Amino acid sequence: MNKIYTNCLRNLAGLLILTPAFTNAQVIIGSGASIAASQDTEIAISAPSDLNNGSAFDFSTTILNVDLVGADQSIAGNFVMAELSFSASGTKTMTGNITVTKNLTFTQGILKPLSPSNKFLYTGAEGGLKDGNNDSFFDCTDTGSGSPVFYSNGSGSRLFPIGAQYTLPAGSANLYTPVTLEKISGETGMSVVASDPGLDGKDTIEIFSINNQRYWQITDIAPVAGLVTLNLNGLEDYLTTKEGTITVIQADAIAGEPTNIGNSASDNTNIRSSSAPTAPYLTIGKEKKFKIRIHDLITPSGSKGFNDVLTIDYLDKFTFKHVTLLDRWGVLIKEWNDFSEDIAKAYDFNQLGAGNYIVVVEYGKIGEKKMVEQQMVTVLKTN
Repeated sequence: MNKIYTNCLRNLAGLLILTPAFTNAQVIIGSGASIAASQDTEIAISAPSDLNNGSAFDFSTTILNVDLVGADQSIAGNFVMAELSFSASGTKTMTGNITVTKNLTFTQGILKPLSPSNKFLYTGAEGGLKDGNNDSFFDCTDTGSGSPVFYSNGSGSRLFPIGAQYTLPAGSANLYTPVTLEKISGETGMSVVASDPGLDGKDTIEIFSINNQRYWQITDIAPVAGLVTLNLNGLEDYLTTKEGTITVIQADAIAGEPTNIGNSASDNTNIRSSSAPTAPYLTIGKEKKFKIRIHDLITPSGSKGFNDVLTIDYLDKFTFKHVTLLDRWGVLIKEWNDFSEDIAKAYDFNQLGAGNYIVVVEYGKIGEKKMVEQQMVTVLKTN
């Protein structure tokens, strides 16, 4: 038997309102019964206790708005609703499937699916959670059988309002850690896991350190074509005590090889990557600052592969890299809009006469100030 407690049940101009009980009035739906409403009927439910959809409720043609106003509550069954809001603190556990088509507003309280099979899907145009804070989020922490996932289906920029639980030096804390993905299409899932992703200590020539407190997982990377913005809430200790410059790190798998996808913008709250993610696991790291090095000698003949072409160390670490080769009087000889070692090899440096040349390198990363380096380079011929 399923119960919806009300003190008012009315139908005015197609509006059916079920509000909290101040008396013992009830609307009781027997097991196996079904409810059907006419097209575009609006049903607003203010639920102070558990919400159970065990019977076959057919809300497919209605506008269902649900506000969970109790403390610890459970939601059981399959629902499609226009709006879901929390007006009270506490944990709302979820079994079944919920789809929200318009607004998702958590002013207080936490929604936690009990297993990855309990699917929560947001299809609205607002981008996800509104008014999120440390005490109000979608809990995607690992339950022991895998992490529940928040799914979003749409296009453009999509916000994934997820949270994490882990032990800080001050003790346990709930953290609102939303993610924004740009230029996605179709359905994409996101979860955050409060544990060491196995990347810490895998420093590379470019990455100084990787935080070991949490990582984000994209369940389907294919629809993501734009940048990603990660929330820095709860990472204050890592951000202030580790060397290097903050950046976004990705990996193909837990304990996989980390790759730096850059930092195009950051503040005290968020960090935005320089390039689109191409791997499902994301986290925060610190990158080493590189200063390029232009080799000052080219020996295009007789060196057996050594100094045959113009070589610039660390230039591949930057997204913008324009190189200009001038003779000693400043006359343009050659320029490369996207310089790399392979591109340099395609140019025949043997055609250059022996002597001094000027190399000008303009380089940088998206969102950062362009840098310029200049170096005198000598072409030496042995035969």
